[in-house]
This record gives sequence, C-alpha cells and structure tokens, in this order.
Amino acid sequence: MKYILVIMIGALVACSGGKQGRMKTLMADSANGLYQVREVNGHQFRLTYLPEKGKDQGEWCFKLNVELSPEMKAAKGESQQASFGVDTLFTLISGMDTIIPIHAMRVANGNMNGVEYMVIFEKKAWQAENVKFCFSDWLFTHQFLEFPIQMPAINKIDSISSRI
Repeated sequence: MKYILVIMIGALVACSGGKQGRMKTLMADSANGLYQVREVNGHQFRLTYLPEKGKDQGEWCFKLNVELSPEMKAAKGESQQASFGVDTLFTLISGMDTIIPIHAMRVANGNMNGVEYMVIFEKKAWQAENVKFCFSDWLFTHQFLEFPIQMPAINKIDSISSRI
C-alpha cells in the first residue's frame, strides 16, 4: 500500500512538472515576446507577461522592471514622479487599435536599484497576431519604447497556466 501511494504521488509530481516545464520553455523563448530585455542609455528594461491563473479572468498583466543606470543610482535622483500618474505611460497597440491600462501602479518591492510597474489591460479579442506593448518613458530615458508581443504565445501560456 505504501509503495502504491509513493508511485501515485510521484506520477502526480511528474505530471505537474511537465506543465511547469512547458511554461518555462515558452517564457524563455525570446521570439514570442513574453519576456524581453532592452538596454537604453544604461537603463535596463525587463518586460514580463504574467499569465492569468483562472479561466474567468479577462485581463492581460505585465510587469515592467526598470533598472536604473549607475549614474542615476549614484545621484539618487528618484522622485515621486515615478509613482503617480503612470497609467498614462503605457498602451497596448494592435494595428489601428489602442487600449490603455485599466490599472497601472508602481510595485513597492524594496528594490533600491530601480522601479517596477504592474500594468493590467482589459482582455480584448484581436484578429492580429502581433501586438506592441508601448512605454512612453518620460521618467528615465525620455524615449518611446516598444516591446513586440505575439498573441498566440499569450493565449498558449494562459491555457497552460489555467490547467495547473
């Protein structure tokens, strides 16, 4: 009886590990846009898509981590402007259609080397496969940054995540 229980637990762990492995493989593929890193003027921008946990959620959630350049870290030039009104800095664009976030906020994670934003968009049925996450960076580099994202990859990782 004890051996049967151990085998059943091992099989359960192996099945769930397979889905986790597929998620990690999908996230690691830089071509699909679910995880991207950009370097602009010494600042490093990391965009990550956070898959939804339930089937009922109608949101796309992204995390943008901005690691400040060494000069800006030394100057301690961070002000409260990086915390308020950030919802106007982000958009999601597909062809001629643009949506703004339903919620955008700075994450208080204690990171002294930069800032992190959580940006949530309302899920929309788009016919296009390629979408651009746009960040109007008027806080750090004064540039317009675009991160291309593939919608089939988002749909695939959401379906894997909802089954875990």
